[in-house]
Amino acid sequence: MDQLSPAEQYRLIYVIREKCGFNLTQSHFTEVAFDLFEDISGMEGISTPNAMEIINILWKKYSANTYP
Repeated sequence: MDQLSPAEQYRLIYVIREKCGFNLTQSHFTEVAFDLFEDISGMEGISTPNAMEIINILWKKYSANTYP
């Protein structure tokens, strides 16, 4: 699986924060990320294990407020 660049990770986290705020639970974050993937060309058919790998990386950064 190809990894997302730090800039791509930031953009996804930014979109999620803009859409849903800063206080999502991990479960809600996962739902939002899966929905977001459906709207991104090339990610709409991503397998669940690959999607979860990406979501776990994003969640760690989102929950730690690593990005502004």
